[in-house]
Amino acid sequence: MELKSYFAQDSQGNIIPNANVYIYAAGTQELIQNLKDGNENELNNPFQANENGLIQLYAPNGIYDMRVTSGIREYTLRISFNDVSDLLNYKAEKNGSETEAFSVAVATNGGNATPKAQVEQMINDAIVGVSTSVQQKEKLLIAHRGFMGIYPENTMAAFRSALYDGADALETDVSITSDGYRVLLHDSTVDRTSSGTGTITSLTFAYVRGLDFGGDFNAIYAGERIPELSELLALCRDNGVTCWPEIKNVRSNTDIDLIVSDIVSAGMSDYVVVQSFSLSQLQYLRTLNQKIKVGFLVGTPTTEQYDALQAIKPAYLLPSYTSVNSAMVTECKLRGLDIATWTVDLSSIKKSMEQLGVTKIMSNYNLGEK
Repeated sequence: MELKSYFAQDSQGNIIPNANVYIYAAGTQELIQNLKDGNENELNNPFQANENGLIQLYAPNGIYDMRVTSGIREYTLRISFNDVSDLLNYKAEKNGSETEAFSVAVATNGGNATPKAQVEQMINDAIVGVSTSVQQKEKLLIAHRGFMGIYPENTMAAFRSALYDGADALETDVSITSDGYRVLLHDSTVDRTSSGTGTITSLTFAYVRGLDFGGDFNAIYAGERIPELSELLALCRDNGVTCWPEIKNVRSNTDIDLIVSDIVSAGMSDYVVVQSFSLSQLQYLRTLNQKIKVGFLVGTPTTEQYDALQAIKPAYLLPSYTSVNSAMVTECKLRGLDIATWTVDLSSIKKSMEQLGVTKIMSNYNLGEK
């Protein structure tokens, strides 16, 4: 039995704190349960890195599969612990393009150390799989514009705070600047939420990025900038939550191509629900991508709207909570449609929605989740 030490870093060298590491028997799905600490007490599996990104555990020499999860990313390695002693860097490529780097330090049992270059090659050769996953929950509290009742809407400060407050998913609005940038803004103008003025589709990204989107809400948020969609997608990906962007202010349907491109580039095709009040926009998106879930925002849908949404599954019906009833929930089940509702700001209404079978709730508040 010897001590193993493990560190996790991102590709910029930043330590990943509190990452989960699962130890499996090599080549199987069987978690190893007999790992013990120095006092021979059994240790839990998975192991959680500390705030410095370090894991230390005792285990017999041998070959293991190590699965490291951080946000929605999962890295699977096969490595021998009996002859590695140096602090190593290796890279795991996701989908052949995106790269994450980790550092691994494994203590020896007093034997001779393998040369670092040789071990680095061993580690690179040992990568047996890299994938992304996100925990699929039956109940979702979806932070509407980042819990806009508490924080300055559609800012990174709001989204990060919403995650801290217990949000299971983040909802936002996507608008397009005059030069084609995908930014997070609800209104057609920047007037209400920023220090500037003007219609978003007529303004350049450089102009709107220079505006203050937090100070008017509260002085402590002064200096908050308008985010790009790619920033929010990365935050959701790295925290293992789904993203619910609404197509808001676009110049034409072809701007939807840009939104889809951002989603695919972020590796988030399985973890978004793209919303719109326009069925034609969602139908256009479906011609671009067959995988991304779509969501139709509506009051009470007509039979024709049900039919159209069913034809572009996977899809959500997204009614206002004031329109939800048991017949609607039943109709969605019969048609193979998911359902979520907006905007629920009272715990009592949330409870009534759940009793009807609607368990994915958009809210401006955390509703006591934390």
